[in-house]
Amino acid sequence: MATEILQKEQEIYQIVRENLGQLMEIHELTVSNFCNYIKNKAEYTLDRSTFTKFMNGRVTKPNIAFLLSCSHAFLVSLDNLVSKNFDPYENFRGFRERYEDILTQSNRTKSFVSDFLSDEIFIVNPASSYLQKYIQPYYCYYYSTVAAESNRDNTQESLISGELNIEAFGERCKATLKIDTKMVDKDGNHKYKIYSGDVILCPSIQSVHCILALPEGEFCFIIFRYSHLNVNMQECRLAEVLSTSSTPDKRYPIVHRMLLCKEKIREEDWPIIAPHLRMNSREIAISEAGLSALAEMSDDYRQIVQEIGSYGSEQMYLISENVVEDISKKHLTPAELPVFMTKLRSHSFANRYNKVSKTADEEVRKVLLEKGYFQENNIHK
Repeated sequence: MATEILQKEQEIYQIVRENLGQLMEIHELTVSNFCNYIKNKAEYTLDRSTFTKFMNGRVTKPNIAFLLSCSHAFLVSLDNLVSKNFDPYENFRGFRERYEDILTQSNRTKSFVSDFLSDEIFIVNPASSYLQKYIQPYYCYYYSTVAAESNRDNTQESLISGELNIEAFGERCKATLKIDTKMVDKDGNHKYKIYSGDVILCPSIQSVHCILALPEGEFCFIIFRYSHLNVNMQECRLAEVLSTSSTPDKRYPIVHRMLLCKEKIREEDWPIIAPHLRMNSREIAISEAGLSALAEMSDDYRQIVQEIGSYGSEQMYLISENVVEDISKKHLTPAELPVFMTKLRSHSFANRYNKVSKTADEEVRKVLLEKGYFQENNIHK
């Protein structure tokens, strides 16, 4: 019995050590510089010697006073500090305000932004007038990267929501992306993926880049169109995202669209933003059934569909790749199959690339304006 208790204690202390490590990592602090800062600022609630030894594994059984001191120093609740489902962003802003001095010093760990980047070519300073109108929280929406979820007609089930916060961080612009995974733990609490990283503006190509990572090892790249704003803050933008699919046993590189919006979109309005999150192109491929459903929505739509039909149309085949492969295997050798699939793709309709144009950004904004969003900013910049 005593052995089991001791083992349980060690498991809790290891969880605390890992959670504190997450906090140090997201704030880009090392044990030594944080402890020196606490000593110099006479922050005696946390004993620097014990903290150093605990983080280095030399102290394996701290007392409750030490855990309470860590909770106080890092501004997180004790329940959160000892939790396997630790939330390192519980009091993120409060921590940054308390330790602003050390967070803006040059002895932080290196960021994604290298020292050679010129402020004239790559703008990272939040004080820049170019970036100031983009520094704010955004609500974000995109299709699930799990095929079984994104194929559903119900947008409330197929769309993923989250929050992207762009903020000043010393002389750099930082981004934190918090995504609701739609999964829950054994206690019914929502599980989140929280990425953090840098924001870089490239004026020459008019684009903003967010280079993000998960502490446990995963990158996410967000890029959206930039235009200079003189008065209002940014209302919404469509972004291209390069990340990894979410299916646990099928973690593949994936590209998708994301809507960044300063206002939270009501769930009943998700169907109006969902079409803008698809990989659209100037060529529209639609089935006969789809056109018929569109025509039934109104008399005006019916007339438009009828006129579209007068321009002539081609019959299209929509068929699963797996079905094609199964059929082909009856007639081709394994060596011939990849060649046939390549030839098939060369004759099929497919987008060669996906572009978020000014028109794409304006269209999604206009449909949101029709629903009453952004009413305080009625002049589009």
